[in-house]
Amino acid sequence: MTEGRAGATTGIDHRQARRLPVQFPVLLHVSRGLHSYGIARNLSCDGIFVETGVRLDLDCCLDLIVSDSAAAAAGPIVLPALVIHRTNQGLGLIFRALGDSASAAVQRLMEEAQCPSLPSWRADDGGAV
Repeated sequence: MTEGRAGATTGIDHRQARRLPVQFPVLLHVSRGLHSYGIARNLSCDGIFVETGVRLDLDCCLDLIVSDSAAAAAGPIVLPALVIHRTNQGLGLIFRALGDSASAAVQRLMEEAQCPSLPSWRADDGGAV
């Protein structure tokens, strides 16, 4: 653990995979019903950075819940995670023990980040059909 800019506590950033910029709301659910909200800012196949004001301890286990995304159309995505990095802006999380459905959900989120949905055009608002 090291001291970063402006006294932010950091951990070692373990992610090796390419990170994709993202922006979607998430819920951080910690034990005993404690939770907080944040905005996902970058995503890789093995972790995510969440902008949040909550301060959790390094090595804290939590569930990251995504419900506001095309990838979550079938229902909320629950991703078990571990806090491995902390800054004044938020938390770096590494995914832990993802099952097949959670791994597939991360893959869908990454595909969504690479190919965002095209705007929907309606004939009555002058758009092309």
